[in-house]
Amino acid sequence: RLGSGSAPRSLLGGFVEMQAGVRDDGADAVPVQLLREGAWPLAVLVAVTALGRKEVGSTFGMELSAQTSPFYRPWLSSVADDLEAARAALGERDVQRLGEVAEHNCLKMHAVALAAQPGLIYWNAATVEVIHVVRSLRVHGGSPFFTIDAGPQVKVFCRPEEATGVSEALAKTPGVHEVLHVGVGEAAHIVEAH
Repeated sequence: RLGSGSAPRSLLGGFVEMQAGVRDDGADAVPVQLLREGAWPLAVLVAVTALGRKEVGSTFGMELSAQTSPFYRPWLSSVADDLEAARAALGERDVQRLGEVAEHNCLKMHAVALAAQPGLIYWNAATVEVIHVVRSLRVHGGSPFFTIDAGPQVKVFCRPEEATGVSEALAKTPGVHEVLHVGVGEAAHIVEAH
């Protein structure tokens, strides 16, 4: 692969794991589909908390974190357990367990970035507000959980029947520019018209 792991994962539809190869640079990592698209129709919402390009790209940010963050190695050592738990949650269609794993791994990744030299802060105030909104919805009986890539936008997963209410709560959050409804992705394909 070249660049970030998001691109090759996006080649396949549904839930996809990026399986590591043996090379340190990750060039021999390969995407493997765990669940085909439509096998578990979770709603996926994106709370857009910033417009424009982010200041630090994902690839550079991960390289800097790997070289300078004291939390990088401990985070790597937790990946296998997180993947095992995520695979089990997918197999059982357990949204609560998948959410716990996804959120915890996300927060660990951002801790790695924060502790880099210089520290990388991808979030803004609205990112943090969205986290609080998602947690509040869960306290009140909902299923939503969040994950955040190397950037400020928050991806929120929930059961389809909750999507409207979750979207409305996200849209009311100060600093959220819009809420996109994207769903679990389909495989890459050629688009004839834009």
